[in-house]
Amino acid sequence: MQANVLDDLNSQSQRDIAKKYNIPRTTLQHWRDRKAILKWTMDSNVVEFFESSPGQAFLHNMVLAAIMVFHKNGNSGTPDLHEFFLMSGINTFIGTSISSLQKVSKALDKHIIAFGNEEYEKLAQKMSHKNISGALDENFIMGAMTLILMEPVSGFILAEQIEEKRDAETWYKVTQTALKGLNVTIQQLVGDEAGGLTKLATRSLRVIKCPDLFHVQQEITKGVTSHVGRNLQQVKKNKLTCKKKS
Repeated sequence: MQANVLDDLNSQSQRDIAKKYNIPRTTLQHWRDRKAILKWTMDSNVVEFFESSPGQAFLHNMVLAAIMVFHKNGNSGTPDLHEFFLMSGINTFIGTSISSLQKVSKALDKHIIAFGNEEYEKLAQKMSHKNISGALDENFIMGAMTLILMEPVSGFILAEQIEEKRDAETWYKVTQTALKGLNVTIQQLVGDEAGGLTKLATRSLRVIKCPDLFHVQQEITKGVTSHVGRNLQQVKKNKLTCKKKS
């Protein structure tokens, strides 16, 4: 609204503008004086643009884009974003405090989830049948256990569900909820050798259960690594003994 008010100052009196937007004239004068001061400290063309309605729209769009790319899809936290906007001088024209950015981030989360649910339902109705593999694992974030089901070819995450157990019954509930409405059939599961996953595959879903690459490598190297490790420790011990004697 501030940008619209300042735009109207070029063609209307302060009295009319204050009445139109229902704001005190002291606030209007403060906005006007602030813009005049900025023109003394910065390029007047820059100030004129960023204090205008199109300039404010551009800045808001840029802030949203930065949050999406660097915060949602990247590894940058809101303190990093705040520092970026501070160093670029954008904070002069738009609120980019850490608390403000956190509020915008939370609002975006709600819109992302809502959009995902809408698209999920639309695509599910139109998709042709597809046989898929299911990659399963559990992850622990801030003390909570999250059961994850992903389609490994596309990388599409079908489920991220916080649960207290990881037995076959819980995994089955998670997979059935994730696949509800989707025209897909799981033909095999990929995961570690946990009993819950094995039972889910062989008894509940009656599909093939394959170990993931990490556990295959672990089984292959299990008989070798312990022997190599003992030899390495002996070499280090002999080396240390020779140094002491010398």
